[in-house]
Amino acid sequence: MPATTYTANLIAKAHAHGTAYQGPDTVYLSLVTTTPTASAAGTEVTLGDYERVATTMSGWDDDAAGVLSNDVDIAYPEATADYDDDVLAVEAWTAATNGTRLWYIVLAAPKVIVTGMTPTFFAGDLVLEVV
Repeated sequence: MPATTYTANLIAKAHAHGTAYQGPDTVYLSLVTTTPTASAAGTEVTLGDYERVATTMSGWDDDAAGVLSNDVDIAYPEATADYDDDVLAVEAWTAATNGTRLWYIVLAAPKVIVTGMTPTFFAGDLVLEVV
């Protein structure tokens, strides 16, 4: 999972100017059906009572080598309709709607979500790296 261009610029500016970078305590995780890049967001799911899930960054394990992983299960609301397409990635945002995209994780395998399923990422499933 790389940081977005926005986040990478914040980290670089903090490093260049000797100031600390403090990310938000809470991020909102979206599910997307197209592959995002550092500069372009994926297409967010819109069907099935989908909504972003809030998670606190204190709920992520730090391996002290630049890698974070979720240390608790992250569950989305039960799908009331089939999702638009397969989920290919997870993105972190600063708000429950709109906001600024901070980072993204492209999934190793697509997730197919159909009516009645509760999309869930178990502890350790999501791995964050800056680059």
